[in-house]
Amino acid sequence: MDERDGGFIFAGACKSAKYTDLGNAFINNGFDTYFGYEDNVNTLHNALFYSAFFDAATFTDVTVSEAANYARNQVEKEFGDAADVANNRFIGNSNLCLRP
Repeated sequence: MDERDGGFIFAGACKSAKYTDLGNAFINNGFDTYFGYEDNVNTLHNALFYSAFFDAATFTDVTVSEAANYARNQVEKEFGDAADVANNRFIGNSNLCLRP
């Protein structure tokens, strides 16, 4: 992996952040933040979470952690449960803003 100057990785897969090794590999190679789930995640929940997350993170002036909270609330509102998407982890800077 080449050195980078910043960036955000959204690894929206089951157990993509159960361990920190993969996330730290990205951080150690110049990315600002790695996001993933610590356990299994429902595909439909993740799809809505992903959409709501990037809507909030790119079109409003919020941090990625605030965007994740917003997205989790949208999943809970739609499906009645968001425990799977709430079990997420940021490795690196959780206060990163994606909006330029």
